[in-house]
Amino acid sequence: YEALSYQWGTSQADQSIIINDQPKAITPNLALALRCLRLEMRERVLWVDAICIDQRNLKEKSSQVQMMNRIYFQAQEVLIWLG
Repeated sequence: YEALSYQWGTSQADQSIIINDQPKAITPNLALALRCLRLEMRERVLWVDAICIDQRNLKEKSSQVQMMNRIYFQAQEVLIWLG
């Protein structure tokens, strides 16, 4: 997998993507990053905190935040998106 580090921005999560047939609200900056980083010819596996961590579950969020150093370290590549 590749990990994406990006600026959340101050915008509300008013964009939507579909993951496993379910809509997921994301910020405009993340939506732009995903569109720009999409590969046309092959699948890309990204770890994105706003998508992979249930932001409403404080226990999960706390646990995942403690593992983020390892998540980024073990990624094949870390992509940085500033917007």
